[in-house]
Amino acid sequence: MLIFSGQNFCSTQYFYSALNIQLAQLNQLKSCVYNIGSGKGLSLKRIIVELEKITERKVDFICYKQKQENVQKIILNIDKIKQELNWEPKIDFKHGIRLNKLWIEEFLCSKK
Repeated sequence: MLIFSGQNFCSTQYFYSALNIQLAQLNQLKSCVYNIGSGKGLSLKRIIVELEKITERKVDFICYKQKQENVQKIILNIDKIKQELNWEPKIDFKHGIRLNKLWIEEFLCSKK
């Protein structure tokens, strides 16, 4: 069971989409920090709803009142990597979840 406020937002990114930066591009980068993510925010509640749709399973969760001092949103700003490398995420959240589900199913079938 998950317990959270349901109002928190986070930036998501399918792992392989983040890895689509080629080595040649990496050599062009300056020595500094680059955010790699979707650049968009999703509420934890929306993430759960999408997971339920794709997996066809119900997730038990409880939403509580958000404390004011808690972080409300964490969304990565990907402007720097977009400008310097013309990089954009290739796989959106829903498609990434579907790909993960397929991978897990194939992995579990291969273990039988």
